[in-house]
Amino acid sequence: MEYLNINFQARLGFFNSICVKRVAVFCLVGSVAITLSGCAGSLLSGSGPDYKSLIAATDSNQVDFEIVDLTPMTILPYMLMPAPVNQHLVQNQVLPLVMMPGDVLTVEIAETEASPKMFASLSSGGTQFENVRVTDQGEIDLPYVGSVKAQGLTPKHLSQKIKQSLMKTLPSVQVRVTLTNDVSSAVLVSGAIKNPGRYSPLKGPMTLADVIALAGGATAEPHLINVTVRSPGKVESFSYQDVLYGKNQLLSSRSEVVLQRNRESFIAMGAVGTPGLFDMPSSHSSLLQVLGVVGGLQQATADPSGVFIFRRAGFAADGKPIALVFRLDMSRPEAIMLASAFQVKPEDALYVTNAGIYEAQKIISPIVQMIILGNTVTGSN
Repeated sequence: MEYLNINFQARLGFFNSICVKRVAVFCLVGSVAITLSGCAGSLLSGSGPDYKSLIAATDSNQVDFEIVDLTPMTILPYMLMPAPVNQHLVQNQVLPLVMMPGDVLTVEIAETEASPKMFASLSSGGTQFENVRVTDQGEIDLPYVGSVKAQGLTPKHLSQKIKQSLMKTLPSVQVRVTLTNDVSSAVLVSGAIKNPGRYSPLKGPMTLADVIALAGGATAEPHLINVTVRSPGKVESFSYQDVLYGKNQLLSSRSEVVLQRNRESFIAMGAVGTPGLFDMPSSHSSLLQVLGVVGGLQQATADPSGVFIFRRAGFAADGKPIALVFRLDMSRPEAIMLASAFQVKPEDALYVTNAGIYEAQKIISPIVQMIILGNTVTGSN
């Protein structure tokens, strides 16, 4: 019995020493976590500054920016505004279709007399000359007519010119010219378009919206496409969305329409669902839309009071860059409405800070793992 009592007391003493050590370690872990959670931004790796360091830097005037807390009283200058609709209408005019070198024509000549001399009668349909090509000199050649200058003339004017040439010998003659292939006058569409190529205005006047639709449409959302129109004498460039909002225009012959992908994007960092570089969801994007694109805040790690938008805002009079930093406290009940009203602009950076408890867990986890490992080794002995 005495041996059993001594053995029991020895085991009890060993157990007490282990418990005291564990309590001491856990107290140490707790104190370290509390101490370091406030300065974790400088000791632990992360994608950006923590909430406290941002506020401290602003309060101490160490940086050239100020944090704008988004509230119902401060959001007005930064609210999402509806996209303006251009009231300008396409001009109600038809651009003349003129002959150019390379065009292919069909020329019909008919005599109105009962006994025609050189061409078939009008009643029988006249004589047709198909696939008459305008040469590089801008001329066409017809039997009994010879060379006729066609470049720069409309089909109607060319018909009158041919008729005047024939009336010297045939006073009763009718002429009709039809443009059947106008490769040289077609509009070229290229770039970020589904079906690039040349599109002919033979079916009627063609607008910018017409040729983009004929070419299958753009390969990206309208607000992500820039359109450049090169026509004889001028070059214009604007957003495809502006075209849809009213800046449509008639295209002249031989115009070139080039669609280019426009990288209007924002960056998401920190405790968001999916960090990275993203296209703007629309031409006028709200913070709520942007948060939806990145999957919202990480529920396990994010500090809902630390949602920041960083924005470059030009330069001051002394040449120094100006930066604006907006903060939204998503834990407040009006936060959703504020997020839906705040406009995010291209090249803005969305940054969500980690919660303090998550930073503390970065410290606690490895220490706890060391304790478990130590207990395992002690137990094996």
